[in-house]
Amino acid sequence: ENLQKSLKVEEVLKNKHGIAFALSNIAIAYSSVDNNEKALEYNFKAMEIRKQDNNIDGVASSQCNIANIYKIQKKYDKAIEFYEKAVENYTKEDGNGNGLAITLFNLGTVFDIQNKHLLANEHFTRSTDMLRKKGSKDMLIAVDLGVADFFLRTKQIKKARAHTHEAFDIALANDDKGNIKDCYLFFHKIDCAEMNFKGA
Repeated sequence: ENLQKSLKVEEVLKNKHGIAFALSNIAIAYSSVDNNEKALEYNFKAMEIRKQDNNIDGVASSQCNIANIYKIQKKYDKAIEFYEKAVENYTKEDGNGNGLAITLFNLGTVFDIQNKHLLANEHFTRSTDMLRKKGSKDMLIAVDLGVADFFLRTKQIKKARAHTHEAFDIALANDDKGNIKDCYLFFHKIDCAEMNFKGA
């Protein structure tokens, strides 16, 4: 109800940026209660407003949000379509942005689900390379651990360990206890995969 009121205020002000932001927030609220059709409806509305406002970065963000919902719905071809559109728009706007890196990672996860491991690997590599270049260390931890999980499942143990080490080093430097714990759990999984029970 409050989000709808916020939307009406922005509409009265004819503030396109505010309207799109309010629509996106309503989409998030619907998604949080698993009403994905309504979430899609409001994300599409937000995307159209952003197109009218020539907000390319915003359009890409909406496209990524739409793709995320299609992924939840297991409509993987549609998810890929909108992730790729988001990649195209993020590339136009800011080729080194975090939005592009995360979208590449998300696109990789869909290829992973489809067992297209070469494509998944390619997108994961582009994502981590971009985050390193940008120095987005907090974001790199999450992506590194996601990529480590992929490499562990595809029996690429050395690569899994390398990404886990990178995440661990960042977490340790930041005294990030939550992620330090997660890294230790990944090291345990890797040691088990190598039958290194002393390390585990």
